[in-house]
Amino acid sequence: MTRISGHARRLLGRTERRIAEHGPLAYGWAETREDRLQILDTLIAQKAQQLVEMGVKNIFDGGVTAFYREIALLEGNNPRRLRLGYLEVGDEVLATHSGTICHNRLMITLSSRTDGQLKRYSPGPLLLRHQIEEAATQGLAFYDLGLGTASYKEKWCDVVEPLFDCCVAFKPHGALLTLALNSGARAKRFVKSNPRVL
Repeated sequence: MTRISGHARRLLGRTERRIAEHGPLAYGWAETREDRLQILDTLIAQKAQQLVEMGVKNIFDGGVTAFYREIALLEGNNPRRLRLGYLEVGDEVLATHSGTICHNRLMITLSSRTDGQLKRYSPGPLLLRHQIEEAATQGLAFYDLGLGTASYKEKWCDVVEPLFDCCVAFKPHGALLTLALNSGARAKRFVKSNPRVL
């Protein structure tokens, strides 16, 4: 974690101490079937609330929730298994970071945070720091924060893997479709990368 400054580390330590004043603080991964289902339900409820606050449609309908439930309950070291990580104080889950492990990479695909009183402490970065340290001690080479841009990713990531869309036409009328798809993707990228447009 050489990218994180000493000042930022001290702030995280102070935040951790403040949160610990509210009860026993614990980091972990849900292991039993009961714990996995409980953390997954908490994650989905927290994420749904965050999406409402952002004015974004809640994606966790019946089919999506059933999919995540199925992969969360996979056993062993199956690379498709959703591993559910959490930070809790007492009985309250303050933050979750969940993802999959394949080869030497832990890739985070879902995260959430409490909507309760303790959200003012921004518990997510504490869980992130703990999981990165744990991944390093376990010999994983990458802790991957997944797709998309966010300010916290810029603070923590020292490697950026660029992504791109590729549309290939195999027939003449397909060329018209790829032109439209590429134009739409460029417009979307422009809007997302330009705060003044939003």
